[in-house]
Amino acid sequence: MPRLNLILAGAQRSATTSLKRALAASSDIQFVSNKPETLSHQGNYVGFPFATPFSSRSMIGMEDGGAFYESITASLPKARYYATKWPYFMVFPHIACNIRQHLPDAMILFILRNPTDCLWSSFKKRYEGDDVAADFNTYVEKGINAIEDGWDPSNRSKWQHMFFHEDRDSVTIDRGFYYPQLMNFVHLFGWSHVHVVNYEDFADRPSGAVSRIFSWLDVPEPGNYDELETRHNSSREHATEQVASARMDDETRATLDSFYGPSNRLLCEYLDWDLAAWTRA
Repeated sequence: MPRLNLILAGAQRSATTSLKRALAASSDIQFVSNKPETLSHQGNYVGFPFATPFSSRSMIGMEDGGAFYESITASLPKARYYATKWPYFMVFPHIACNIRQHLPDAMILFILRNPTDCLWSSFKKRYEGDDVAADFNTYVEKGINAIEDGWDPSNRSKWQHMFFHEDRDSVTIDRGFYYPQLMNFVHLFGWSHVHVVNYEDFADRPSGAVSRIFSWLDVPEPGNYDELETRHNSSREHATEQVASARMDDETRATLDSFYGPSNRLLCEYLDWDLAAWTRA
């Protein structure tokens, strides 16, 4: 029986929706619905079992030889790949481990964007105040201070609060450390099952980036794509024109570029990407 075997992990605010629409143009790729009626077990919505932080709950995905993952594809047309898209799948180490255990043959697709720009775009999308740049400065300073405070071994008791407290700025900022997240998947699945798209490459030359994905998946490239160059869920769709067009303060950009610098350097060196493109204003 077919089961989920393509995970579009991506990063927040990195055109994952546009990429999903491009992939969905192929009849060889069917995306699984995220609705409760699809992702339910014994009448209860459970989402994807591999995403739960609880080992006992993740066992749902292993019952009866993985029957749950077969059930969520049962109503879809026959295809080579059954896919889902959730940017946060790349963030938490346990998710990669669970995917490897539940779906060992899965293909993992990432699209990564300069984490400084991702954070800024995400902040603007949900912003409702009067001075987005000033409030972003405070947000970044507060979040980085919390992370640096947590780095101190004497403050280990604070780590759990960084995840479970209502204020999760530190966790959101830390998501931009892509290199260890990517390597977690590479170590578990091997490079043949992992493909990484550079957001800037996708934005500038979308057809070429998508063509390489279809080649990696070894499926025929569709004749046309649905609005491949159209931006979906952009900040301008969710914020006022003033907020959408606001510019990040240079000092804050420099702070974030420095904060993400070690991870960015390792990532760009590993993938042979242009690091300078990730540090320009």
